[in-house]
Amino acid sequence: MNRLFLAMALALPIFAFGADKSSDGAFFKHAAEGGIAEVEAGKLAQTKGNSQAVKDFGSMMIKDHSAANAKLESIAASE
Repeated sequence: MNRLFLAMALALPIFAFGADKSSDGAFFKHAAEGGIAEVEAGKLAQTKGNSQAVKDFGSMMIKDHSAANAKLESIAASE
């Protein structure tokens, strides 16, 4: 459910750029896709990792990329 919410929250501003084929719109789209993928990879590392170091790294990935995704969303909305 959280993944769906995050994907929707990040996608909404990007859909506004979808009609505009500018390089800015393409950047926001690719950055959002990459950010979501990094959060998902972090979740996978947390749940499937065998060592605590991998699980900790997954946690850091989730925290850092979630923050970056939120910042990207606010920038995209203001553009």
